[in-house]
Amino acid sequence: MKLLKYNLFLLPVIILISTLGCKKEYIEEKQKTAIIIGNYNDAKATPIGDTLIGTLITPKIYKIDLNKDGTDDIEFEAIILQGPSTVQKPQSKVKSLHSDIQILGYINSDTIFIHQDTLISGNSPVNVYYRTFHSCYRNFSLDSIYNVNNVFKIIHLSNGDVIETKDQFFSNSSILEATESSSGQAIGQNNDTTFISAFINKNDCFSFPLNQEKYIGIKFKNTNKLGWIKLNLLEKHKVYLIESALQE
Repeated sequence: MKLLKYNLFLLPVIILISTLGCKKEYIEEKQKTAIIIGNYNDAKATPIGDTLIGTLITPKIYKIDLNKDGTDDIEFEAIILQGPSTVQKPQSKVKSLHSDIQILGYINSDTIFIHQDTLISGNSPVNVYYRTFHSCYRNFSLDSIYNVNNVFKIIHLSNGDVIETKDQFFSNSSILEATESSSGQAIGQNNDTTFISAFINKNDCFSFPLNQEKYIGIKFKNTNKLGWIKLNLLEKHKVYLIESALQE
């Protein structure tokens, strides 16, 4: 009889311990699906400490192997493009190098507006510019819609933000920052007056914060491992790469 009572006492205790163990496993499992950006208890960081500086015409490239498996995962590119009349157009971008690595972001429908005007410059000779502007913003009330493009946009993060495996990640590329570009050509001449057709692309659809420490969230699709890349976009063509981090 004593043995039966003892067994009856142990049974609820065993069930309770098993239940607590299951709850603990469940909690730990849930914790693995989200990380806090900048929290080194959530992901192991690897210092980088390199500055990528784009040069004229030829791009500068920096590749990062996030999980140290010998295959590069993320690529940063910085360049100064050469425009007409020696105008320089600095820009930088980031892209995933294969389908298993994904970047936190979203697909946005960018509406491109068109604005046209005429600018007369000079007395003799005179230049008449027929200008066409393209921009992601309606700068004048009469601006009309030129087209709509579906474009991948990065979500830039700050220390303390939380990312989860259920968030939207894409194997894609995105411009961080770009510069207004322009082109033109003479279309006619009348005495001392030259008529010029000019096109100006404002390149204002992308806007990554300058001179601020920010993070880009990343995920490995096959393992659901989360991580980040910490960087500071010093100038449109100058990227300071601080560290990368990934769940162990």
